[in-house]
Amino acid sequence: MDVRLLSCGGTIASEPGADGAAPAKAGAELVAAAPDLDADVTVEDVASLPGFDMDAATVARVGGRAREAARDADGVVVTMGTDTLCEVAYYLDLALDLDVPVVATGAQRRLDEPSSDAPANLLAAVSAAIHERV
Repeated sequence: MDVRLLSCGGTIASEPGADGAAPAKAGAELVAAAPDLDADVTVEDVASLPGFDMDAATVARVGGRAREAARDADGVVVTMGTDTLCEVAYYLDLALDLDVPVVATGAQRRLDEPSSDAPANLLAAVSAAIHERV
């Protein structure tokens, strides 16, 4: 199964820095941190923003990239910040009418933090995106 991962930043992609944590990891680094993925994942880095900086133009770009990805993939996963994850997922649900699932996910703890939820959340999102649908 083929999944397109659209990486947009957020805590899931953040690293600590002098001014606090900020998105710095590319989507390929997120995939590498979750080695048990049951799909061939192609990554596209769409943005590198904290969740609270997702604006309408970026969200529309994510929708366009998801529409394009759905032509070749069995599912689409969007990784992003949790501050606006619900709103972005709602927009994508309203704006897109695709034959494949689009799953949004994020994390509460960075990859470098103890008990990071990033790998498990990515694994769950990819699993949901490729789940056999009736």
